[in-house]
Amino acid sequence: MSKTLVSEQEIVDWINNRLKEEYDGDFSIRHLQRLRGFDDNGCNWSVSFVSGGMDAGIATIIQEAQHRFNLIERDTL
Repeated sequence: MSKTLVSEQEIVDWINNRLKEEYDGDFSIRHLQRLRGFDDNGCNWSVSFVSGGMDAGIATIIQEAQHRFNLIERDTL
């Protein structure tokens, strides 16, 4: 599956919308951590903090986003 290149805000919004659907707005993220390269799954970002905590369902939403999206390079914005 090819990943869509998007801005940090687009990924944050996508994750937060999914979290609102599943958890009635009790959880959110504000920022992503850009990785220096790609992880084992070909993703170039990570979530370092989820307000409200983290459980398996939240991790699944984040993993889904990591399979769908990569951060666009800063110099192409």
